Amino acid sequence: MLFDQVLGNVFDDPDRYSGREHDRVPMQWRDCSRRAVRAMSERGLRVDVLLPLGRSLRHGDVLSDDGTAIVVVDVVPCEVLVADFADAASLASAALELGNLHVPAEAPGGLQLVTLPDGPVRGMLERYARGSRILLRRFAPLRATVLASNVGLAPSFRVMRRDDAQLINSRE
Repeated sequence: MLFDQVLGNVFDDPDRYSGREHDRVPMQWRDCSRRAVRAMSERGLRVDVLLPLGRSLRHGDVLSDDGTAIVVVDVVPCEVLVADFADAASLASAALELGNLHVPAEAPGGLQLVTLPDGPVRGMLERYARGSRILLRRFAPLRATVLASNVGLAPSFRVMRRDDAQLINSRE
């Protein structure tokens, strides 16, 4: 079945979806940032999602509602590294370095960052964080930290050989 929109979220509007049967669609956190996803629900329904540009999925998003049952996104928990910071300056420095490492990150609020546990990230967090711990939980990174940016090249940009560049510079 093809779904091209999200009808709502069970956590944003619990009264609207109470009393309905849930057919969960397990997804990895990385799949939620893609606009086109193929998955299988727990009840065996083939789920094809094709969302509009700029839209992504979240845990609890409702893809279908027939009045008695809903098809809902269920983000599978994974290992994450949760770091706590003493002040906003150290949090900002860590966030900047995470960006330089192109690491997906979640900012749940307060003086905390959530990211994936790996060697370079742990080393960087040892410099800035007051403490960190590995937990098994749902990861919902900021969309901009997962997707490629929309940075483009100027229309006048071109690659040339070194000899050609010297020739152009000597004419100017």
